[in-house]
Parts: sequence; structure tokens; C-alpha cells
Amino acid sequence: MAPKYRASVLEEIGLSEETAVMLTKDYPWPELVRLIQQLDAYGKFFEPEDINARAGRGAPTNSTEFVDHCFIPMLWPHLYWTVRVDSEGGIREIGFQNQAEINFRNFDPSTVRVGLWTLMTIERLARSSKIVDGWDEEKVVRFDFDSSHFQGIFVFGLLTEWTKV
Repeated sequence: MAPKYRASVLEEIGLSEETAVMLTKDYPWPELVRLIQQLDAYGKFFEPEDINARAGRGAPTNSTEFVDHCFIPMLWPHLYWTVRVDSEGGIREIGFQNQAEINFRNFDPSTVRVGLWTLMTIERLARSSKIVDGWDEEKVVRFDFDSSHFQGIFVFGLLTEWTKV
């Protein structure tokens, strides 16, 4: 989590940095969470799976060979932690997705806020997008909208920085 965003989250929930470090000592996020290869293991780190969830609406898949399993993370109850599993039970993709489907007739990208938006949703609303830098868990993406350009930094698909370029 970007330092500025981490500080704002801790302030919002009323935790000091020291308390946060103590609470996360035994919690493998984020370093080990991407290494988990069994779907049931995610139940130890997140609220129970929401079987009524409709994940994947932001980025359509070309195949029915994948099933999205959606968990609710404690610090981001408005998001899903989605685990995409292939037909053989292998985990193919993990990350955050918005629970609500966001469709604006007159979308203004300056209203986008860190911690509330995910890569899939913004990609769907943008005219185009391009990865500037990044690997698995962190990506820098540039977006073109009708009359403006923005750049976002995403960690596991969650927006942590947003700037007009």
C-alpha cells in the first residue's frame, strides 16, 4: 500500500502505525497472499465468500473455463477480493473489484478517489488505457477519457494514487 494511502486508511479507522504493524505481524498480506494456491485458504484471511456476487463485470473473459470467487475484505467492505479459478482448480488471477457496477452517463474522472475504485471499473469507463509500468501486484496505468488524461497506481487492482497528466 502506498505510504500516503496507508496513512489515510489508518487515520480513517483510528489506528496508529505501531498498532497496525502489531496487528499485521501474523498476517501474510500482501507478500504471501499472492502465493496462496488453494481457494479455501482465502477463507482464513477474508470474510466468507459471497456466493451471490457477480464479479468479472469489468473485464469480460473470453472463456467459461474460469469461475470468480468473491470474498469481502475487512478494510474494504465495498470491494470484492476476487480469486479467479480455472477448470482444473488452479488460481489464475487475484485482486480487488468493485462490488457495485459503476455506470455514469457523464463520467468525470476527477471524481475518482483512491481506495474506492478498481482497475477493472476505470478501464471500463475510459476510452482507452495503457500499462505504463508494473508486474503482478502493482501497475501504473494511463487512461484516456474524452477530454482528459489520468494516471493511476493500482495494487492488486485497487487504486492507490490518481493524478491528472
